[in-house]
Amino acid sequence: MEFLTLAEARERATEIRAWFNLLMDNRKLAPQKNAAQWQFFRLCLDRTLGASPQVPDWRPLQIAQYKFEVENKLRRLYLRDSQPLVFIFRLASRRDARRENLVVDDDYPETGGYHLLVSDRQDAAGSPQSVTTNREHIEMVIAACMDAEFEAYRALPKIDDTKTSPWFVSQGPAHRDLLHSLERVAQRGLVLTNPRNPSTRRLLSINVKEIINDKAVVRTTEYWYLRWWSSIEGKYYYPYRQTTHHTYILKQYDANWLVEEIIRPQPLQNTPHR
Repeated sequence: MEFLTLAEARERATEIRAWFNLLMDNRKLAPQKNAAQWQFFRLCLDRTLGASPQVPDWRPLQIAQYKFEVENKLRRLYLRDSQPLVFIFRLASRRDARRENLVVDDDYPETGGYHLLVSDRQDAAGSPQSVTTNREHIEMVIAACMDAEFEAYRALPKIDDTKTSPWFVSQGPAHRDLLHSLERVAQRGLVLTNPRNPSTRRLLSINVKEIINDKAVVRTTEYWYLRWWSSIEGKYYYPYRQTTHHTYILKQYDANWLVEEIIRPQPLQNTPHR
C-alpha cells in the first residue's frame, strides 16, 4: 500500500479531515468516539496535518494499547465494508515505518512512537477504489483470525465456533487444531473470564511472503499472554506469555481468503495453549 508524503497529506488536509470525521461518525467503528483510543487516533491525525496539540500524560503501555485497539477496529471495518473509501488510515510504529519504507520524510510527525499514515484510494479519474488490495485483504484476515481465536478462548468453558469458522478452511488443519485446543482446555476447567484477567494478544508484524494462484504464505510476529484461571482450584494456572513467529497458509475460495494451516513454534513452557 502506498501512502501520502507529509507534504501531500497537508496539502489535502481539509479533504482528509472531512473523511476522517465521517469515519469517526461510523458507530460500527467507534461507538464511543470520545473514548481514549479515539482521542489518541484524532491526536495522531492533528499532528500529521500540522497542528501541535499537547499530548496527554499517557504511559507507553497505554499508547500501545490504544494503537492496538484502533488498528484492530480499522482492520475489521475495512475487511467487512464493501463500500469504496477515498482515504484509509494506518497506524505504524516508528520502527515498522522505517523498516518497510512507509515514511520517506525525516520530519514526519509521530505520537508516542507511532505515525498515522494516509493512503489515497482514488484512481486516475478521481473515483474511489476498493478498500483493500489482495495483499491487504490477506493481512486483515490474519488479524481477524487472531481476534476470533482469542475470543474463542474467552468464551470458554462454552465452545463457540461461530466466530472462528468464517476465517478458517472448514475442518482444515488449523481449524481442527483450534477446536482440539479449545476442547482440551475446557476439560481442564481453565478460563480467562475471572475478574481483572490480564490476558491479551498483539499482532506485532505481518509480512505476506507470496501469493501464488489460490495459495498465500504469511509470516507474523505475535505476542500472546493467556493467564489461565482454574475454575476447579480457584487459582491461576501457569501462564502462557510469549512472543513468537508463525507461518500462515491461506487458500482462496471465490473472493475470500481462509486460513488453512498455522505453523507454530514449539512452546517454551509447559502450558495448555497456545
